[in-house]
Amino acid sequence: MVTDIKDVGDLGLMVDALEQSGDAYEEELDSYQGELLELQDKNAELRFQLEDLENRSRWSNIRIKGVPLQTDTGNLEEYVHGFFHHVVPELTPQDFILDHTHRAGRPANSL
Repeated sequence: MVTDIKDVGDLGLMVDALEQSGDAYEEELDSYQGELLELQDKNAELRFQLEDLENRSRWSNIRIKGVPLQTDTGNLEEYVHGFFHHVVPELTPQDFILDHTHRAGRPANSL
């Protein structure tokens, strides 16, 4: 009978230890969940900033539709300079500086 009480007492101590351990894990989990929410908010903010920067970088872009695949000169940059000189003859090459020119893909609905 005394050993039964001792075994029950040991079980009680083990249950207490498990409860304390569970409480510690629960606190740690709460901490991780809080950090996760903060990181998700920061991630959303950074994605918004990235999208804003990407959009701002396109502000100076000009899209010209109808440029033939093969230009007379074979040089797309020369073609674009000639195009703008034709549209605005008073522009000199010094007034009009191109960082780079490239062909964009065909719009998805242009099939």
